[in-house]
Amino acid sequence: MSTKTTFKRIALVTVAAMGFGLLSVAPSTATTQQDTLTVSSATTTIAAGSTSASITLTQGFLGVNSDTMSVTATLTSGPATNEVMPVITETTPTNRVGGANPSVSSDGLTGIVGDTGSVTSYHLTSADFKVSFAPVVSGTYVITFNPYNMDSMTARSTVAARAAAVTWTVTVPSQTFGDATSTIVTRAAGVTTGSAATVSVAAGSSTAQAATIEVTPLIASVATTGSTIITATITGPGTVGVGATGDVASSLLKTATYNKASAGIGYVTIWADGTSGTSSVAISVNGTAVGTATVTFTGAVATVTATLVKPVIAAGSTATAGVITLVAKDANGNGVSGSTFYAVSSGSSIVSTSVTTGSAGAASISLVGSVAGTNTVTIQNVAAGSTATISAAAALSVRVGSATESSVTKTLDKAT
Repeated sequence: MSTKTTFKRIALVTVAAMGFGLLSVAPSTATTQQDTLTVSSATTTIAAGSTSASITLTQGFLGVNSDTMSVTATLTSGPATNEVMPVITETTPTNRVGGANPSVSSDGLTGIVGDTGSVTSYHLTSADFKVSFAPVVSGTYVITFNPYNMDSMTARSTVAARAAAVTWTVTVPSQTFGDATSTIVTRAAGVTTGSAATVSVAAGSSTAQAATIEVTPLIASVATTGSTIITATITGPGTVGVGATGDVASSLLKTATYNKASAGIGYVTIWADGTSGTSSVAISVNGTAVGTATVTFTGAVATVTATLVKPVIAAGSTATAGVITLVAKDANGNGVSGSTFYAVSSGSSIVSTSVTTGSAGAASISLVGSVAGTNTVTIQNVAAGSTATISAAAALSVRVGSATESSVTKTLDKAT
């Protein structure tokens, strides 16, 4: 048994490591060290969204080979999407012999019990610490505690600890936090009301946000709180971001995941990457598909199609609405909004005008017939007097009528 008069301490350190392997080595002394390491419970089951799981970890040692002991807690297995580590919190040392009360560092990871400073010989030093763990992802977690002798508070001894490693298994059963009745609302970037089945925007660059998708998980197993893992996967051009706000930055990834760990709305943002085409964005909550949004990234206008709706318009200063309709499309056949086109008349009977395409690249042109006569109207991407690079396939003939009759003809309804 030890008769050391130096300080005898227990240090508890949590190491945020996944799958960290440890090798046990037999001690260099034949003296029974009588180290102990126990947990109050080897298994715990909690519901995701619960405050936390907790156990009491008790370590004791006889200061034969060192006056300091540590124990390393390693999260050796758990779900891939887990982002939570165990936390050590202070507790009353109900099983302490010798040494001072345990303390916890500001980072919540280190607990220490040490001598009060008196030169007193202690045979066995032990203390209890509370270990808390609050996972929010369904699955099974294994935390392994390994004891070590220490040459100092920071350096491990070459003498191996006698106590065997112990494990704590925490299970979070699978639960339906967000099911198929969860909802999504898709809007163009910057739009805060309404919804759209399809959002169409210019391809732009990776700095341009195209759309925002509000995701409202319905939590069935936990009424007001719980874990809601939102996953967004985009197929086609663009990238996604997922987070707590409607302008969360792009992750520059095709799939992004956000662990809300609470009830309420989460957001998926869609970002252009400079290429055009139509993308499908699949949204799931805790692995359950809840909806799909469609975003079209349009390129430059490649074609314009014009249709004559009203071949005859009245003369005068009042415009006739809806004379010609047009649709502008990119190379992929997607309508391009925000493009300006001109209706250029071949003569003075009809006043040339312009129009800007709206949703799906469509627009309707109103024309003013100044005097009676017939002119052709060409739809093109530049005004009169400039060389067009994009124009409709053929000019359209529009006649302007007169409000004054030029002649009257009478006929009988019978030959005799």
